[in-house]
Amino acid sequence: MTVIGLMYIGNSIFNDEMFSKRFAALGYPTYIIFPLAIAQILGLIAICYNKAGTLKEWAYAGLFFDFILAMLAEMHAVDGEYISSPIALTPL
Repeated sequence: MTVIGLMYIGNSIFNDEMFSKRFAALGYPTYIIFPLAIAQILGLIAICYNKAGTLKEWAYAGLFFDFILAMLAEMHAVDGEYISSPIALTPL
């Protein structure tokens, strides 16, 4: 799970131009890329450091909703590139 999250975060930071084009193709504003990356970083930190069980549950729920909504947005785009979200959702 953490590997997939780190890959997404790395791609969103280092491949900013590619992510900007993809978000624009999906119809979303590009300024949402970095807040999503920060939220995923915080979620991964909450999952890795098992200090509070409730916080860990909310982190898993947030990542679940993120992956589900990403899958729905990619399926709605009708470009045939929606396989990455179900793959990311499987280990979650």
